[in-house]
Amino acid sequence: MLRLAFLLATMAFALAPARADDEKICFSIGTTAYEDKNYWQVGLAACERVMASRNLTDIQKSAYFKQKADWKRRMGDLNAAVSDFGAAAALNPRDHEIYDYRGDTWVALGNDRLALEDYNKAISLKPSYPAAYLGRAEVYKRSGNLKGAEAEYRKVLARPATDRIDEWAHGEARRRLEDLKKGGPKNN
Repeated sequence: MLRLAFLLATMAFALAPARADDEKICFSIGTTAYEDKNYWQVGLAACERVMASRNLTDIQKSAYFKQKADWKRRMGDLNAAVSDFGAAAALNPRDHEIYDYRGDTWVALGNDRLALEDYNKAISLKPSYPAAYLGRAEVYKRSGNLKGAEAEYRKVLARPATDRIDEWAHGEARRRLEDLKKGGPKNN
């Protein structure tokens, strides 16, 4: 009996790191593996394993749905991504990133109206979030509203860069503003 208890305790301990690894893999914690298209299916599968194996709060489920949607978006499964972003928003309607990322997906699907709705929602939830202004600028630029795009790029730069996404948005806004000044590419 003691041996069985020890075996079960050892198995439980051995399983815990695998779940922790799945979470790290799902969210690409501590790595830039998300940039490698060969990793995307691995990340998606890790998210699905965690969601199937744990009791999660609605906020946690929302985070996993958002991450699954991002993997699907990267893989080009845009309609499935929109669906998962919708599930994430239903569970946590106050998460500005969900709307920003879904806006990017709507852009990829060619639906600028829904993209603008989502970018506007992201901005209403967190006015200091530069990436949503960047997305809105791209929609304006695609429609030929270059003055509107320029104004949005300037709004990006007026917001503080406090993390990796903000820094990325700042760099993109600077580059795209420069392209506009030079009469460069109409669409990026």
